[in-house]
Amino acid sequence: MSRSNGFTLMETLIVLFIFSILISLPLAFLPSQSKHQQSEHAARLFNEDLLFAQHLAMTEGMRIKVEIDHHNERYTLVSDSSRSYLSRAFPMEGMYFEEGTLGGNRPIEFLPNGHPRFAGSISLYAGDRQYRYTIMIGKGKVKYERL
Repeated sequence: MSRSNGFTLMETLIVLFIFSILISLPLAFLPSQSKHQQSEHAARLFNEDLLFAQHLAMTEGMRIKVEIDHHNERYTLVSDSSRSYLSRAFPMEGMYFEEGTLGGNRPIEFLPNGHPRFAGSISLYAGDRQYRYTIMIGKGKVKYERL
């Protein structure tokens, strides 16, 4: 009877078990990355919606205001004729806005020519990250940065 030089079933199973444990170790660190990606997504989405509000004001030829409703956790793009163009729930649990020089008595609002009614900044808190949105005076360039 000749002897084979291969591995036994038990040896193969032990090696596969050890290999699967080593492969699954990095997966334990993914949830923290996922939370940061959600924060980045929420920040980018709000920036795109601000740009959409500005473009909408120019194409429709009317004022467009961004109304932030913390109680219902959503924001809405509303025209001066009270027509709602976009209403979006906050894309992340625990997300909130903090008034800077915009908000409250100085809402985020774009005029029919695309210029902002008020220039200033507002902060967004998403997860453990903070973002500041700045609307420049004049042409109304919208800039955001992570703090």
